[in-house]
Amino acid sequence: MSNGRLERETIEFAKIEDKLKSLPEIFTEYYYTLRAEKKSYRTIGEYINSIKNFMEFTTNGIVSRNFYNNVSTMDVNKYMISLETKTIKGRTKATSSSFRASHWYALNSFFDFLVDTKKITINPVSKKSRPKMTDKPSVTYLTEDEISGIIECIEDEAKETMVNRDLLLFMLGVTTGIRVAALEQINIEDINLENNTIHVIEKRNKEFDILISKKVKKVLVAWLQDREKYFGKINTNALFVSQYGQRISYDAIRKLLIKYAEGVTNKKVTPHVLRHSCATAIYEKTGDLYLASAQLHHSNISTTMRYADMSNNKLKQAINIMDGLI
Repeated sequence: MSNGRLERETIEFAKIEDKLKSLPEIFTEYYYTLRAEKKSYRTIGEYINSIKNFMEFTTNGIVSRNFYNNVSTMDVNKYMISLETKTIKGRTKATSSSFRASHWYALNSFFDFLVDTKKITINPVSKKSRPKMTDKPSVTYLTEDEISGIIECIEDEAKETMVNRDLLLFMLGVTTGIRVAALEQINIEDINLENNTIHVIEKRNKEFDILISKKVKKVLVAWLQDREKYFGKINTNALFVSQYGQRISYDAIRKLLIKYAEGVTNKKVTPHVLRHSCATAIYEKTGDLYLASAQLHHSNISTTMRYADMSNNKLKQAINIMDGLI
């Protein structure tokens, strides 16, 4: 496993374990069960938070060691109903079905664990209470003009020491479609300039090599030279480092994207937008959904379908085709 991934996981799991100190022992047992199932730190963190919220709901905010003993299906139903709205700055808004579903899956997982470990005999989470997924897929992606605009903005605004780093971060994300979590974890030894590949570890520990284009390789070589020139003595093998010589964080990448997108687009440009942009561009250029799916290393083609659904250019092409028939 890449040292980069180990670094990030060690930090994030330590944060979760620190939070567990103030929670009943059953949370820690559940945590290690999820670890054994190789769940990601993000999933584990979300599940622990969901169960904590459920405990506080059923006990009126009291931390109870055996809060799960007398939970009924009605308690779960009431909790799921309470999640249908949330109040933000004094205004009540409806929540998405995906938000509610994530809490349902956490509850179901937790009570399955309790049954498996013989803490309780029956899982009170009813399959009927699982929210139906009614959310319309929302995919924000960058157009060719917006991508060019952000590249120009990086070239004009980035510090001399960081311009090639920031160009590489953006270009790699857009052209390869890898998740930013994998991007930030790349190490120097993962790079093979002879074969034009970079070894990455993605979600669920999937390992593979990504191909890089000639333009990206040129910027990569330039950044490697800058990294040696300005950060030659740092104690990390991370490809992408901060101005303080440490592995760059997700939050730092997010802030950089917001900075460089300002004035170029009104879209909310998050790190995941780079992945969306890659998939959408491939589909719009080729019409090949399977190629887009392969580029993103999706396990199921249905996951890639949302890029086809959200592709306005393809919809316009369809209208033009049909227009020619009348």
